[in-house]
Amino acid sequence: MGKTVINAKNPIKFLLLPFSLVYCIYKHKRGINIYKQISSINPALKLPPLPSYVDYEKALRVKNHLSYRIGEIILAYFKNWYKGYLFLLPLEIAKLTNFKFKFYSAIFLKIQTFFKKDTYILFDNLYEKDAECIDAWCVFQYMQEHNVKSYYVLWKENPLYKELKEKNKLKNIIALDRSSKDDVDHNFDFFFISFKQLLRAKCVITSFGGLNKNLTNFLFENEHIQYININHGATLLKVFVLTTGYLSPRQFNKFLVSSEQEAEIFERYGNWERQNLIKIGMPRWDLLKKEKTEKKTIFIMFTWRVSFLNSNENELSLDLSNTVYYKKILSFFSVLAKLSKQYDIKTTYSLHHSLLNQCDKFDFFDIKDCEYIKPEKISKHIGKADLFITDYSSLFFDFLFLNTPVIFYRHDYNDTMLLDVDLKDMQHAKSKDDMLFNIAYDEDTCLKLIKKYIKNGFVLEDENKIKAENLFSTKKDIRKKVVKYLQEL
Repeated sequence: MGKTVINAKNPIKFLLLPFSLVYCIYKHKRGINIYKQISSINPALKLPPLPSYVDYEKALRVKNHLSYRIGEIILAYFKNWYKGYLFLLPLEIAKLTNFKFKFYSAIFLKIQTFFKKDTYILFDNLYEKDAECIDAWCVFQYMQEHNVKSYYVLWKENPLYKELKEKNKLKNIIALDRSSKDDVDHNFDFFFISFKQLLRAKCVITSFGGLNKNLTNFLFENEHIQYININHGATLLKVFVLTTGYLSPRQFNKFLVSSEQEAEIFERYGNWERQNLIKIGMPRWDLLKKEKTEKKTIFIMFTWRVSFLNSNENELSLDLSNTVYYKKILSFFSVLAKLSKQYDIKTTYSLHHSLLNQCDKFDFFDIKDCEYIKPEKISKHIGKADLFITDYSSLFFDFLFLNTPVIFYRHDYNDTMLLDVDLKDMQHAKSKDDMLFNIAYDEDTCLKLIKKYIKNGFVLEDENKIKAENLFSTKKDIRKKVVKYLQEL
């Protein structure tokens, strides 16, 4: 029914809408009657309960879609037609559509100038349950500690919200009931739930983005608000993301980078102007510190490939089990398990949050003799690691910040099954080999490098420390410098 209303875009369809809705109800009731008759004749054809279906959780998300919500309202109002509810139906439907945003955003722009701009609104990932919220979150924490007026927007399904709720620490937290990507074209929850705070906002600060196009444009084009992306991973080895528009200078007014090298990449591949790049570094690095552990620990994280990701986040665009990526990772873990046992070393690993839904049917979650770390817990394990192994993950910056040795194992370099965008990213990363160190394109080389660090007590060499230092603009008081920059805008 909701879909019927949405599709009534021309005058004829609109005039015929009451008849179309009646026909929808008739079709639905007729279908139920036919089903009841068939199942009474042959009980074996009776459908199982909804929760027993494999995609039940996915199906529940449809309830957040505009068409479903409109349908719910129509049914509720038709049931109470004798109370005059039908006269209010158009108004209620309008509240759910872009019309409501257009109406209230027009009012917002008229009254915004009367409010003092002294507030900062921050958010991290508002659409992936397992993503760690830390980058904007740690800036928010700093602001709270230093009495800077600020609010943090958080999706209720994120583990951080659940943790804060249990500890009764929800002061200045604005909670979203649904993902920002649910029914994304009509999802303006962020705007409505933070309406009062936005009126006083000087900056809206995010490490991800993820708001719908209209809302993003509203923030970007607002003359009183600076929409700033402080990033969730330094960009050095992967540049495809800069060509997609996801981090476009037409979406954000300012962007935080970590070094001169990263600024050059944003200028070259992302068309950013230098004056709009904030060259300070990742705020979360302020929180990093080395921790002593009972055993020497190797932390492993191989990142995602564009080739794996389907437009449907719960499906693979190719069979992962046939890729070089999958086969060589499992082979590597098998050999590493023997090495770890020989030298009494602990091995831990994690998966990039974008890969979680794609990998649950493979054995990435049950690797023998290796502890799996959930993505939202990664930051708690960086200081405990004595060696980090990755292919292209930007997390290597976090480990080098602590002078923890890093090995870059490019196990599927030039795999012909991968899309051209992945291959180009790999070639770009290879062009940066001189800036880095410990780069392996085969398993034997990687194992030799691991043994080297086992023998030297996991100490990063002086010449490699110098290379690592060149990747950072600063290593001190990063949050303080970021907040100072924001206040001086």
